[in-house]
Amino acid sequence: MSTPVERTEKIIEQIFRNVTLQYSLTEFSDYKVSETLTIFEKEKDRFYLKDLKSGNDKFVYDMSKQTGKPEEIVRQLWLHKLRHHY
Repeated sequence: MSTPVERTEKIIEQIFRNVTLQYSLTEFSDYKVSETLTIFEKEKDRFYLKDLKSGNDKFVYDMSKQTGKPEEIVRQLWLHKLRHHY
């Protein structure tokens, strides 16, 4: 069984496996993404995270379809950066 941090790292790697998409994370290189966000499996093979603004669950990755929402990860990281850095 993996820890929440390990699971989050694994899902982030799946979502951002494309080099072009990885570029969008360079703005947040001073954060450890897997410790800033916690991704969890809410439904079988469907992963979510808690929205830092509303507290609602936001879909980020479907393991069976191999599709993800990198824009939601970037959005959440911006919310974190705005809240904690600025």
